[in-house]
Amino acid sequence: MDEFDIGGKLKQARQKRKMSMKELARKIGCSTSLISLIENRKISPPIKTLSGIAKALNMALADFFEEDEEHVALEIVRESETRNRNGEYLTGASAAAEQTRPCAPVKNKKMKPNFIRFPKGCSNYLKYLHSEESLVYVIHGKAELFIGRHTIPLEEGDSVYFETTAAHGFRSRDDSEVLILEVEMAA
Repeated sequence: MDEFDIGGKLKQARQKRKMSMKELARKIGCSTSLISLIENRKISPPIKTLSGIAKALNMALADFFEEDEEHVALEIVRESETRNRNGEYLTGASAAAEQTRPCAPVKNKKMKPNFIRFPKGCSNYLKYLHSEESLVYVIHGKAELFIGRHTIPLEEGDSVYFETTAAHGFRSRDDSEVLILEVEMAA
């Protein structure tokens, strides 16, 4: 009935925000059963109701109509938008891109930090596919982040938060040395 899977997107967005159906219904002034009918794809909501739902979930109305493969949730913070920045970067003489973990894995923890380094002259890129979310911070250099079909230019001090359900990768933008910190949030 719902070619855009509005019900599925509503349920996913609501659960991600840890909001109950009852709480959402109260915020937009409708019944819990209406939210349930929408989430279970039994009815398609009127635009006015869907607009209220989008506002209550702090999302754009258009998010309900995007193709799943095109939707990439991310947040970019440029260095100019931050107040504090410090950190040192690793050095080395390898001609290939490398990934290293700055610390040993910690049992029962969900965060996995990685340093991703591209030495000067390295034109290859590293590609990943894992679940959940990532935070990327460019410590040194100019890089490109590829997420699905999107290419995002990044510079020293920029950071990006994104869902990693789509394949993503990095490379140096100008073959100069690049150092990136990626923190994965595991399932």
